[in-house]
Amino acid sequence: MDVEPGGVAVVGTFTADIVIHGLGRIAEPGGVVYLDEPPAIEPGGHAVNVAIDLSRLAAGVPIASIGAVGRDLFAEILESALREWNVKPLLERHDVGTARNAIIVVKGEDRRFHVYRGANSRLSAAHVVESISRLEPRILYISVGFSRSVDDSLETVLEEARRHAELVYLDPAYTEPSSIAPLRKVLSQADVVHLNTAELRILTGIRDPEEALKIVAKKARLAAVVTSERGVMAASRALNTIISQKSFKVNVVDPTGAGDAFSAGFISQFINEGISDAESLARALLTAQAAGAAAVSMPGATRGVSPTTVRALVESQGREILESTEIKSLE
Repeated sequence: MDVEPGGVAVVGTFTADIVIHGLGRIAEPGGVVYLDEPPAIEPGGHAVNVAIDLSRLAAGVPIASIGAVGRDLFAEILESALREWNVKPLLERHDVGTARNAIIVVKGEDRRFHVYRGANSRLSAAHVVESISRLEPRILYISVGFSRSVDDSLETVLEEARRHAELVYLDPAYTEPSSIAPLRKVLSQADVVHLNTAELRILTGIRDPEEALKIVAKKARLAAVVTSERGVMAASRALNTIISQKSFKVNVVDPTGAGDAFSAGFISQFINEGISDAESLARALLTAQAAGAAAVSMPGATRGVSPTTVRALVESQGREILESTEIKSLE
C-alpha cells in the first residue's frame, strides 16, 4: 500500500487487547468462573482504534497509522487489521514484544486493565517526524504520554505537523499522572485537546470541569472533556463558546475504545462538514458522542462503530440531545 499525501495521520499506541467481558464476578483465588462467551483478541491501542474507526466513518480518506510494534504474532494481527480497513501502517519494529492489554469487564463496574507496554514505550520521535514528513497530513491525531522520546520532542513533532495540517488533535494515553505532563508544553500548538475528567483535573488542578476547560481553552483552540455524569463539555477560544451536551443512552457491553471512537467521530465530522460556528461544533460533538456510544454497544474497541450504528443513534436520540444542548459565551 503506497503512502498517499494528505488525509489523516494517527500517532499512538499499538496494543493487542485480550478482552474478557460480561463477567458477573471475578474468580476468587483458586476459584473458577465459567464464561458465557469466549475471550476476544482484538486490535487495540489509540493509533489502531482511531484509524479503524475513521476508516469506517470517513470512507475514501487516506489514513495512516504510526507506531511501534515487536516482531511477533501480535504485530501481525494489528498490521493485518489495519490493512483490512485500508489503513497504511507506518511501523517502527523493536525486539521487545508488541504491547498487550488484558481487559476484564465485570457487569456494572469499570474496566480493569493489565498492560504490558512493550514496544509502545520505544516509539521514537525520529520515526514519527519522518512519517509525518512523508505523509503531509491534513489532519494529525496524536496520543501523548506513552513514549519518552515522543513526549520529549513534542514541539518538534507538532512543528512538522503544522507545516501541513489544518487540524492537530491531542489525546493523552493516560496511565499515570506523569503521562499528562507533556501536554502542558504544547497546548498552544493544539487545535483540539480531548480529555476525561481525571486528565483534565490533573492538567489544571481544578475539580470543576467547566472552570478547568476555560483554563485549557486559553491556550488550545478547543478543549473537550467527556464526563460520566454530564455528557460532554467543550470550550472553544476561537468561537468564544462553551457547550454542554448530554450523552446518548445505550446498553454498555464493553466500554473499551469509547474515547478513541469519540475522537474518530469528531474528526470525521470535521472532514465532512468543518467547524465554523457553535452549531457546527455541537453537531461535531453529537457525532463524536454517537461514535463513542456505538463503540460500547459491542465487545472490543472497534466492532460497534460504523456509519449505520452512528446514524441510527443520531436519528433516534440526536434531535432531543441537540435541543437540550447548552451553548453560552466563553467569556
